[in-house]
Amino acid sequence: MVDPGNDYIALESIVTDYDKIITCLAPTKTFNIAGIQSSVIHIKNRQMYEKIRNRLEIDDSSHINVFSIVATISAFNECEEWLNQLNEYIYQNKLLVDDFLKKELPIVKLVSSDATYLLWLDCSKMKLKSKELVEYINKTSGLLLSPGVQFGENGDNFLRLNIACPREMLLDGLNRFKEAINNIKY
Repeated sequence: MVDPGNDYIALESIVTDYDKIITCLAPTKTFNIAGIQSSVIHIKNRQMYEKIRNRLEIDDSSHINVFSIVATISAFNECEEWLNQLNEYIYQNKLLVDDFLKKELPIVKLVSSDATYLLWLDCSKMKLKSKELVEYINKTSGLLLSPGVQFGENGDNFLRLNIACPREMLLDGLNRFKEAINNIKY
């Protein structure tokens, strides 16, 4: 999922020696068909391929059903217009968040990105670590955000926000987020 005007570029298409690159793709999140449990792994390196294939066999995770095959082919071949509309909707949600933060909550900054519905919020001007901040926001507003530290120590000044939702819900969440942040004593 990318912002309008941007293309997905596979790493292996721009790296000449990609013997150690593993590319994982799935239509499940992009096309909202998680129940079909379909994914693709592309591995050029034969040794790495064998290790992963064996592990998937042991875990009984290497087989898909006929519905997965049909749904995956349909998603990739027949849903481009729908995906373009989804990307535009999510992009507009991203612009809404950016504008809201600039006008209503300038202590929090949106980290710029060209893709995804998961936004990084820079909360470094606040004196709380991400886990404490997430717990406080959840307790006072009912919102569930992801603490940046969950993705590594360097993420401890950040929160992650999912914007793949209707705008009305997003605005409600942003207003509750604002109220929670404004009630923090620095």
